[in-house]
Amino acid sequence: MKINNFAPDFSLKNLAGQEINLSDFRGSGVIINFWKISCSYCKQEMPFFEAAYLKNKTLPDSIKVLMINITESQSLIEQFMEDNHYTFPVLLDTTGAIGQIYNANYIPITYFINAEGIIKAIKFGAFSSQTDFDNQLDKIY
Repeated sequence: MKINNFAPDFSLKNLAGQEINLSDFRGSGVIINFWKISCSYCKQEMPFFEAAYLKNKTLPDSIKVLMINITESQSLIEQFMEDNHYTFPVLLDTTGAIGQIYNANYIPITYFINAEGIIKAIKFGAFSSQTDFDNQLDKIY
């Protein structure tokens, strides 16, 4: 996985049980974040993703946010989302296979993909600030 390579397509279920494919979002920029509830750094950066999701969710062809949870139970994730009032979409990588394809051996890891499906930035580790997040986000426009 390198900057300026195509992001590999995948298919995962969301919390509602719907199958979601990365290729469904071609034509829009996409942020993909791999995370776990058990990761304290992952939890620290969640507000940045929620803000990006809320800002873009009603705009056509806007940035899409896909939060991919690796191997944790759906009930645990649903409780976490409810407790923290997060509304961004969560995809379930129940086996960790997609995380392996995307080199998510250490989390959090975030990919910024442009409308053509090309990886424009990769952030290893957590974002330290909204500015740090926004600087990476700007790369997919």
